[in-house]
Amino acid sequence: MRKLSCLVISMALSFPLMAHEPGGINSAKGQVDAAFDLVHTHIYRVGDNIVFQQVVSGTAGANTPKAFGVPLAAIGFPETFNYDGVTAGLKVNADLHDPLLCVSSVWDVASGDLSLPATWKRNE
Repeated sequence: MRKLSCLVISMALSFPLMAHEPGGINSAKGQVDAAFDLVHTHIYRVGDNIVFQQVVSGTAGANTPKAFGVPLAAIGFPETFNYDGVTAGLKVNADLHDPLLCVSSVWDVASGDLSLPATWKRNE
């Protein structure tokens, strides 16, 4: 399951042309047709340091990602809402044969054993 999750994340992040048409992030669509504001960066390594270089000029705007189709968008955050929080480290690979972004280590799990699936009780 871990490899599948990493593969899905890798595929979503490694095909920018799917998101911005053939012109990539510099196309007209790539500049104005985003669901939320973001700053594109190029990530590379210099020695033991990871460098984040801004690719497109500008700054992140006020729009934030929207959770369309996700139950949280419909129910908000009721007091009966339960979920498990995880603090994890992500590994960035430059090799196309490895996942681009993958969970490399997990430092903390709120429940201790991932026993809190996202649940809530509906108020009748």
